[in-house]
Amino acid sequence: FHNMPREYIRKSEKNEWLESTLQEAFAAVRYGRKVREVGRPLNIPESTLRNKLKTNRSNKLRMGRKPVFNEE
Repeated sequence: FHNMPREYIRKSEKNEWLESTLQEAFAAVRYGRKVREVGRPLNIPESTLRNKLKTNRSNKLRMGRKPVFNEE
C-alpha cells in the first residue's frame, strides 16, 4: 500500500519573496532607485525583478508551467 502524503513539502528554494515584497521593490524602482540596489536587501534576483518590471506581471507569482485546464 502507498500512503498519501500528509503535507506538501516544497522542494524548491526559488521564489522565496512575497507579493508585498515585490510590490515594495516595484515602488522603489519607480521612485528612481536602481534595480540592483533594490533587489539585494529584499533577496529578489536582479533578473527576476527586471523581467517582472518589463512584462508588468506582478500580480501572478507562479512557478512552473501554465495549467492546461481552466480554473472552473
